[in-house]
Amino acid sequence: MRVMIPSLLLIAFLCSCSRKQPLSHSNTDSFNAAVDTTLLVGTSTHISQPPNAPKNMEIDYEWETNEGTIMADESGAKYTAPLHPCIASIDMRAFLQDSMIYHYSTKFLIHKQFVILKADDIIYDKKTILPERWFKFIQLIQSRHAKAALGIIGHYLDKGDATYCRLLKELDASSTFELWNHGYTHSVGGSALVNPELPSEFYLTSLEEQIMHLYKTQDLARQKLDINLHTFGAPGNAIDQNTTFTVESCPDIWVWFFGDPKSNTVVLKRGGEIEFPTPNANFEEFSKRYDPNRNCYVYQIHPNKWDDQQFSEFTRILDFLLEQQVTFINPAEYYMVIKKRNDLIIEEVITGY
Repeated sequence: MRVMIPSLLLIAFLCSCSRKQPLSHSNTDSFNAAVDTTLLVGTSTHISQPPNAPKNMEIDYEWETNEGTIMADESGAKYTAPLHPCIASIDMRAFLQDSMIYHYSTKFLIHKQFVILKADDIIYDKKTILPERWFKFIQLIQSRHAKAALGIIGHYLDKGDATYCRLLKELDASSTFELWNHGYTHSVGGSALVNPELPSEFYLTSLEEQIMHLYKTQDLARQKLDINLHTFGAPGNAIDQNTTFTVESCPDIWVWFFGDPKSNTVVLKRGGEIEFPTPNANFEEFSKRYDPNRNCYVYQIHPNKWDDQQFSEFTRILDFLLEQQVTFINPAEYYMVIKKRNDLIIEEVITGY
């Protein structure tokens, strides 16, 4: 492994990249506006009165919600979530002599289990823009009102025409898909677990190379798609210490698929499987390992490698998850949920029902 000491040239490159201004467009914008925090179905939390709410003995406070129940107390209200996933709106109004003088509103994403679909390897096809299997996967996700994170490879942004870029931009702008950085070359040789002597794009390569590759894909997404990519996952999930420095050097990367658990990004762990082995989607093997009590599953899949049988198996898996009333969420949305949950005025979580 090469030494993790950046050169002066590399430091200058990092500084120039970090000065780039974030774009106004983000597929998290609507989610960010719609949801303030999350709560498990059937549990309760105490919501304090906002610090800027008026305080006067003659003021009456009224709390209401469209989902679940809420009961006011001296310092705020106890909210209990319903037994089904939904978005719950909670409103507090202050009245003085029958006139409303203050209104506070917040929204909770009520969930049983989060599911993040990590769909690897979006590529460009000269004849069809995207390969047929990718269109089939996208249409399936849309038809089930699910969500999926689509891993794009930088050199295909270099090769792709305007139609390809427009399609990717439209996918990312939707509330259904999030594009994420899956490297520039997508070269996969080995990893710490498999063929450890062989280098991959982000394994056993220099710090300079890793930074150049991650930032090149970030820059191409800005230039050609007009978006910031907020999630990263290494090709083959092959990483080393240089990858940690590289990811943490990029302020736009919030989430890291299967990354270094010591990283200061939000690292999504690999906790379940759909493919047995890659890329063989298998409902029976999936269902034997599924735990309905797990808080969040992150599933890695490779739709462009599936045949009709594997698509059929994945469709069964998708329908099964929907029957379990899971909440599909994309990585940047998950990050926003965590960030907002830390910022919201919530004092404690109490077991309900």
